[in-house]
Amino acid sequence: KGYRTAICGALLPAGRDDLNNCTELTKLMESLVRESPPTGNIVPKWDLSFVLWSLTEAPFEPIRTTSLKFLTWKTLVLLLLASGARRSEVHAVDWKTVEHGDSWTHVVLHPVIGFVHKTQRSRGVAKKPKVITIPALQPLCTQGLEAEKTLCPVRALKVYLSRTQLLRAKEQRTLFVSYDQSRHRHKAVHKNTLSGWVRKTIMYCYEHATERSAALVSARAHDLRGMATTLAFEGSAEMEDILRAGSW
Repeated sequence: KGYRTAICGALLPAGRDDLNNCTELTKLMESLVRESPPTGNIVPKWDLSFVLWSLTEAPFEPIRTTSLKFLTWKTLVLLLLASGARRSEVHAVDWKTVEHGDSWTHVVLHPVIGFVHKTQRSRGVAKKPKVITIPALQPLCTQGLEAEKTLCPVRALKVYLSRTQLLRAKEQRTLFVSYDQSRHRHKAVHKNTLSGWVRKTIMYCYEHATERSAALVSARAHDLRGMATTLAFEGSAEMEDILRAGSW
């Protein structure tokens, strides 16, 4: 406000002192923002390789005997990373319509009926619901890569669906449910909860390995989206496929 007041004298017509309704001042401030837009954290403050390495160890493995909490965290992180999708898109996956190939060589994830992703809302464009296809990692891992096989998102999703099938309410369609049975009885969770789970996963990996956890207060679920698409771009993925996966 002090900055606006300081420059207002040169812009306001004589006899006017209304800062809130000054068109000239508003246009000036908008131009300043365009010339020097605010910048965020382009590079995440956490190490993806370290977090993935942590997901191959206890308590995230063995995956069939770990707690539902750690199974949920691991499945969410791997799905976000493998798909490059927004948290809202993964949150909206309809678990009853999940398709998979023979021997679970891949999965096809469909959103619940009526879901509209962020790009469609901002553009006001009606499109077909976005379908997410994720290949299994295990068939691609050669001998000696047993640890890497535990990072397969299809494997994690298969176990998660099996563990939660009988815990869901009949009317509940979205993929993830609460793992706190004492308070929520495995009800569906809000998409913001998914962001919290990602942060908790990253914090847990660091807190139980080093003292660097204090630097992770800004860890975001959205970081996985950027990492996934960047890795795909640096690999063999076509630009059109990357843009389609990111709804760009």
